[in-house]
Amino acid sequence: MRSFTCFGQLYLRLKKEIFDMLLIITVLSLWSVMGEINLRGKGASFPGAVYKNWIPAYKRYRSPYISLNMDYDAVGSGTGKTAITDNIDIEYAGSDTLLSSADEANHPDLVTFPTMAGAVVLAFKLPGFDSKLNLTREVVVGIYNGTIRWWNDTLIQQSNPHFTFPYHRLIVLARADKSGTTSLFTEALSSFSPAWDNTYGIFSNGVSSVTGVHDNWEPDVITYFGKTSAGVSGILMSFDYSIGYLSTGSAEESSLQTAYLENRKGFFCQATAHNVQDSMDYFAQLNSDFTFSLHNADSETSYPIAGFTHFIAYKTSMSSCLSAREFIRYVHWFMTDPEQRQVCIAYGMAPLSTSMVARITEHVLKEFTCQGQSVWGMMTANIAAENEQPETWLVPVAVSIPLFIVVVLSFSSYICFQRIKFYRKINNDDWLIAIEDIIFYYDQKVLNSLKSKFISGKSIFSLNSSTQASDCPELIQQVLQWPGKWNCETVGLRLLQVQQLKKITRPMKAKMLIMKDKFFHNNVVRFFGLAELDSDHYIISEYCGKGQLIDLLQNEKFNMSKQLKLSISVDIASGMHYLHSKNIIHGNLKSTKCLIDSKWTVKICDWEYNTLILCQDENCNSLHSLRQNNRVEETKYAIKYQEFWVAPEIIRMEYKCNPSTASDVYSFAIILQEIYTREDPYSELADLMSPEDVVNAVVQIGGIRPRPNDDMPISVRQCMEIAWGHSPEDRPNFEQIMKMLKRSSPTTKSVLDSMMETIEEYTVLLEERIDEKTVEYNMTIQHLQHILNTYLPKPIINSLTNGKTIGVRRIGPVGFIYIDVRNFHYLTAGIKKINNKIKSIENFHSRLTGLAEEFSAFIYSISFDSVVFILGMDRAEKGANSIPFETANMCLQLNKIIKNKIRPKDLEFSICATFDVLHDKVLDKSGRYQIFGSALDKVTTIAKAAKNLHVFISLPLCAKIKAYDCFLVTEVIDSQFNGQNVFRLERRNETIIEEDIDILTLDEDDEHAGSVDSGLDVRITKLKDSVDDKV
Repeated sequence: MRSFTCFGQLYLRLKKEIFDMLLIITVLSLWSVMGEINLRGKGASFPGAVYKNWIPAYKRYRSPYISLNMDYDAVGSGTGKTAITDNIDIEYAGSDTLLSSADEANHPDLVTFPTMAGAVVLAFKLPGFDSKLNLTREVVVGIYNGTIRWWNDTLIQQSNPHFTFPYHRLIVLARADKSGTTSLFTEALSSFSPAWDNTYGIFSNGVSSVTGVHDNWEPDVITYFGKTSAGVSGILMSFDYSIGYLSTGSAEESSLQTAYLENRKGFFCQATAHNVQDSMDYFAQLNSDFTFSLHNADSETSYPIAGFTHFIAYKTSMSSCLSAREFIRYVHWFMTDPEQRQVCIAYGMAPLSTSMVARITEHVLKEFTCQGQSVWGMMTANIAAENEQPETWLVPVAVSIPLFIVVVLSFSSYICFQRIKFYRKINNDDWLIAIEDIIFYYDQKVLNSLKSKFISGKSIFSLNSSTQASDCPELIQQVLQWPGKWNCETVGLRLLQVQQLKKITRPMKAKMLIMKDKFFHNNVVRFFGLAELDSDHYIISEYCGKGQLIDLLQNEKFNMSKQLKLSISVDIASGMHYLHSKNIIHGNLKSTKCLIDSKWTVKICDWEYNTLILCQDENCNSLHSLRQNNRVEETKYAIKYQEFWVAPEIIRMEYKCNPSTASDVYSFAIILQEIYTREDPYSELADLMSPEDVVNAVVQIGGIRPRPNDDMPISVRQCMEIAWGHSPEDRPNFEQIMKMLKRSSPTTKSVLDSMMETIEEYTVLLEERIDEKTVEYNMTIQHLQHILNTYLPKPIINSLTNGKTIGVRRIGPVGFIYIDVRNFHYLTAGIKKINNKIKSIENFHSRLTGLAEEFSAFIYSISFDSVVFILGMDRAEKGANSIPFETANMCLQLNKIIKNKIRPKDLEFSICATFDVLHDKVLDKSGRYQIFGSALDKVTTIAKAAKNLHVFISLPLCAKIKAYDCFLVTEVIDSQFNGQNVFRLERRNETIIEEDIDILTLDEDDEHAGSVDSGLDVRITKLKDSVDDKV
């Protein structure tokens, strides 16, 4: 049995490989026989509707003989002319205007000829107006030069006496891109009004890409600019009281009302094919050229704003002769085929007259050559060969039929095998994932996904409901994925209970297997299957760890550029375009259904529910079912808030109709507004209306919509306003939406690239801030270091910085200087005197601090009645032998400062120094630095008993400095010193006799008394010539 199974598997594998090989051979054979011919064009949108119908008809006409790669991109005349002159992957260009003289000189091989004639109409949207609107040529000029700005203007009312116009300002529209339609329109205005011709003239350019403004239209006249005719028609449908110019075909496609214009004979005419044909016939009699102006013809039935639209092609230098042949045949076909001429008329365009067709055939089409041969001759020979139908087809057919039979049989066998395999998976419940096979883990971002503005920020919902996140466990079920690992995949368990998923039918199983194995897209959350838990089924899908889109939008920490917002919008549109291409309607699209994965890719989630519910019961209303599942515990405000994203036609039907592609487009438009405003929908109405009032206002005809952001690009805003249109039939599909979004920025980047760009900009800013903070930090460190040096010696600071514990230390021997300040009690006489004395002491302390830094001395204590210095604490930096000299030198310098610089009246100073061993410790509790030792007591006793302005030193210090000739040391015997050996210290050759010092003090009433800046003048009146004589 096992060998039979192995043989069967080998047979199936060989059969599949043979089938693949035969399929490749067949495709290559057919490709070599048929080939593919390019016939591509781009340019004017004016005749775009006609070309859109001609191209598929011509491809059907030629499909029995050749394979055509044929399309036409209606991007505007200016873009088309640029493409053909640059020779960018097209065979011809469409243009409503002729080539400039410079283009003709640079490209002499290009030929321009008309394909049809058409009218430029003035379309309008005027509420309550359902009859004929007559506009004179003067009114048309006045609307666009700004002299007529209101709908109830006298000139408009005179031509339309049957209707009372509203007192409302005209919303005037124009093309934003370079356009042949603009050229035709302004050429007509120039023919209507010499003043217009002299002031503005004829122009076709669009809004400047540099300045963002139009150089020709008056800025206070044009309200909005639309890109291409579709953009203008979209704005017209969005704004009441608007008026704008566009092609007849675009107006008819959008079902817009158009005005009757006054012609040269004074008759009001509509833009019909007959009236345009009448203008063409009138001017054709007066001209023998290929193309000429059709404006303002002198005929009763002629329409006054009309013109030719043209093809531009290379006459002799097309790269492919096959493409050149098909181009000539295509042009001759639509000019002469009666059915195609009727298509032209159906879209309000006028086919070329018989005389014009003959003129163009003879003088243009027959002049085309390729590689020196007549293209017209190639075309006629090709037609003759196809009509003859020679028997050369027998050989390919004889070869192809057996090959085709083999391919069909192989393909049928393969399909049968796949079908059997598929049914086996259904029976084995391959869609079911055992909950115990998933290894769940905790992710903090799961909880963070609840941080939405409708709970914490300003929105209709938050201001009308007191419900908080902690009171809404159902919100967790609505939003979260619980992460886990399954089959090497990071998956998420969707915590959403849907009653319809409890019972799994066979169609649901089949659909789930297809979604599991066939649905893959970068912007759609991948579906893996269902997991069963407590008789409920939960969806297992791809895990997106960055949370919901709404978290990113409403997180102010993220600085979102316009490029990033556009990338997010394109991601969502791309995901929805894929789902719609697979016939999947989301039905419940909103920003909470857009998740962000670890690579910052936006993905659509919860797209499975609508499809699975419909698989269970085709007559079931899926959206209504989803709402019922979560309605029990939700508040009234929460229910109405969820309806902000629901299309108005569904709300009006009270959810009795199923969602559609158009309703998904409406939901996307609301998300687009969220992305660019970074606010909840209708947040501007949060203080004015309840959610229920907002929903009621939305569903009305011409109802309200969320307020767009002023910074939103014009093209994106136009896309959004068209997408949330009231009528589902007028909304674009997601393929069209993607094109509109990408046109606003041709170099659209991914969300990750846009995020990286934003991060790089932020990094540069952050580096600048770091540099600033580094400077501030260094200054702060220096300041702290200065403060620490005031309270602790450097060795102590270094030890504490390195984390060392400081115990009792033996230091020294070190230099120890004590300054005693006496008679301080005199300062208590009067507030003013106290201030003066304190100011003098502060100046004195300031000088002492500077001297301490000069001698690298540590100020142990400083107060109004004493100052203590210690020298030599850092013996590594200062040699131990120099400490006694520095101590003695500093004492004399201190005494000199006191005598000559700062000597407040009534205060007495004495200085005593020693050189001895001390002990120190940093107290644990207070952190205070403390010194211990008998040397401290000795110098304190000596200083307090010493005379004013004398320097005394101890015996140890005296012994150390005897070797220096610069010092004069005299022993002093006084009972007040308690028998200690005390010496008076002076500097040789600078001995100053105390009696000879005359102190000049300031008046004590002077508010500057005692300050250094006041120049306390101490005049030394007498110096002895010799210290030795003094001794």
